[in-house]
Amino acid sequence: MGRGCEWGQRKRGRNLIPTGSWRSMRRFSGDFTMRKSGGNGGMVSRASLRVAVITSLLWGRKGLDERLRTFMHTLKMAGVEEGVVISGFGVFTERDLGALSRKIQGKKPGSLTLALLHLPLTEVGSTVRLAQRFQGVDVILFYLGAPAILPIVLGRLFRKKSVFVVTGMEVREIRVKQRNVLLRASLSQASVIYRSVCFHLVHRLGVESPSMIESHGLTKYRNKVRVFGTRYVDAAAFRPERPFHERENVVGYVGRLSQEKGVLNFVEAIPRVLASDGRIKFLIVGDGLLKNRIEERIRQQSVGDKVTLTGWVPHEKVPEWLNRLRLIILPSYTEGLPPLVQEAMACGTPVLATPVGGIPDLIKDGETGFLLEDNSPECIARRVLEVLNDPRLPEVSHRASAFIREHYSRECVTQQWREVLEELVKR
Repeated sequence: MGRGCEWGQRKRGRNLIPTGSWRSMRRFSGDFTMRKSGGNGGMVSRASLRVAVITSLLWGRKGLDERLRTFMHTLKMAGVEEGVVISGFGVFTERDLGALSRKIQGKKPGSLTLALLHLPLTEVGSTVRLAQRFQGVDVILFYLGAPAILPIVLGRLFRKKSVFVVTGMEVREIRVKQRNVLLRASLSQASVIYRSVCFHLVHRLGVESPSMIESHGLTKYRNKVRVFGTRYVDAAAFRPERPFHERENVVGYVGRLSQEKGVLNFVEAIPRVLASDGRIKFLIVGDGLLKNRIEERIRQQSVGDKVTLTGWVPHEKVPEWLNRLRLIILPSYTEGLPPLVQEAMACGTPVLATPVGGIPDLIKDGETGFLLEDNSPECIARRVLEVLNDPRLPEVSHRASAFIREHYSRECVTQQWREVLEELVKR
């Protein structure tokens, strides 16, 4: 296994607390077996742990089902014999996730407010489904969705271990998307309280990178926070296929066309970039609520001949598009540890992003990528021109790809989960 498969950690009492530098990663070695807590203290074989994954996937968010499939595959490699996904759409095994994908893609994107208001109904349904399967569950995992109090309380009553993987912050998304001041304040406060109760009740909180502990307000939970939960990058699919020196000056955005992603700011920056260099081309890959608005702004700005919009593309086609880019932009207002950044870096495509969430753990400015001071159109335009003319760009491309191969391989991420699951069943 390559060096640096896990974020560096230090001991505090009996707990392992993550440190904050991607340079200080440590190596895990050896096999592991799991022990049940209580009882006769007998050994549990690697292939006997049973997990229920609770998820509140928001309707219409294409691509999240693929993340869930990768997550379930990682758990299987980490020693989980049986895993089921429980959501508002029903109960699914790993083999049934194709049906979940079709249900998600069949729903049109809705407003965040309606999605949040629908969550209590989803939570009740998930709790009932979980109760029906409790005899076959050892650990409850919460992934890709908002916190859920009822399943956590039910797990506590039946002495089931629970883990919440923190991937984003609903409250920040609410503040960006919700224009009604009163509704924004009410939903934000409710989200903060609900989240706090859930995080106090679970046994473990997983974050995808060290920076997220502070950026997501988790410092008060340090005794239960661990750095794990990120997805691995498929090195066979995401790799530099087109040599960097052969790539045209194409600047791209790949992802959900949504307010919190800052994609409108990127669109507003395009004419500013072209005013300085008319040879640059732009590519926007994705779908979402802002699609029509983006198309309208491109027409109004008369830059349609310089911008290509592909719409949504399947995940297996993303490497092809990433390999066409000389630079990719992620001007988000809020993030966890975006898979898109990891995948772009793996393809040798330099990333220019806002330093939010776990992004600073991936991107060291001028070394493994580039950072934005803010996501204003003026700043984006200025930085795009600076980066495209930076002589270090080919070196950054190479270092970014090597960094992902070393630290986010399938083996590294699987080992993180083995460590966490072992610790849980020993308690």
